[in-house]
Amino acid sequence: MATDISTPTQIGITHEYESKVVSNPASTSHWAHLEERGVYAGLVLMLWSFRMFGRRVFSWLLYLVIGYFFITDRRARNASHEFLSRVYEDSRGRMALGTQPGWRLSFKHFFCFGDAILDKLSAWTGGLDDRQIGS
Repeated sequence: MATDISTPTQIGITHEYESKVVSNPASTSHWAHLEERGVYAGLVLMLWSFRMFGRRVFSWLLYLVIGYFFITDRRARNASHEFLSRVYEDSRGRMALGTQPGWRLSFKHFFCFGDAILDKLSAWTGGLDDRQIGS
């Protein structure tokens, strides 16, 4: 199974296939039209935990946060599942995903977005050194 499934290019799908994998952004069901559900206080708490306890503790807290959003946001779950299903239709997507999309793969998809935020926090706060960037 792929380690990062948040974008088509990360699973080897080139621009020529992107149009059949990525949904139409003009569509009202597209994930980009979903209302932001984060709470500023929660973001501050997560940043504080990252600064105080580091990446490992933040990662564990991230599972709880992602789990909450995964459980409570049916539209986002459906958008994730639809995206992964379109990826799976392509032979390279099928090979990269390794399994037919289901709730576990959708949760991993959600978590990839959260993990990308963790990488950004690490970079912004000087938590990454040159060896970790670009690998």
